[in-house]
Amino acid sequence: MVLHLFNIILVVLYILSGLNTLRHAFFLFETIKKNYNKPQVAEDEEEIPDEKYILNDKSLLYLGLSISYLIGGLIMGIVLN
Repeated sequence: MVLHLFNIILVVLYILSGLNTLRHAFFLFETIKKNYNKPQVAEDEEEIPDEKYILNDKSLLYLGLSISYLIGGLIMGIVLN
């Protein structure tokens, strides 16, 4: 019973890790798209600086853990016996 509950928790964490990774990938591609589709400016106008996708330390840590858990889950599996 306890092992079954722990397996369910691991599957939920795996899904949340995937969603966290997709969220950051979406925001990264959105930033790249905004910078790529930036309108051209004339010589006398001031150029708009590139927009950057910035991660703070906590978010970067969670993203790294999510990616490592996803890769580890693909290689080893997420179910305990």
